Amino acid sequence: IEVVSYDGKVGTVNLKADGSQSAQCDGAQFENQDNAITIENDQGCGLSKYDYTVRYCPDQDSLIVNLVKPFNVRVVLNSKSCSAGEV
Repeated sequence: IEVVSYDGKVGTVNLKADGSQSAQCDGAQFENQDNAITIENDQGCGLSKYDYTVRYCPDQDSLIVNLVKPFNVRVVLNSKSCSAGEV
């Protein structure tokens, strides 16, 4: 998950899933409500076979992705700074 823009409530992310069921979604809109992240338009880019939730953990500046389908796994994504070429 790469956060492209964020204004404190809504923003844009690029999503990428690697593995046996790969998918990529650039420019998906999201909303942050009480640290629960809702990604709006991720179904048209290969992510429809995934069932997941995303929460933001502000005290650790990380995202917690809870993948339910196609397999059950919980992943913590820590924030990292972008290099000058990525911004």
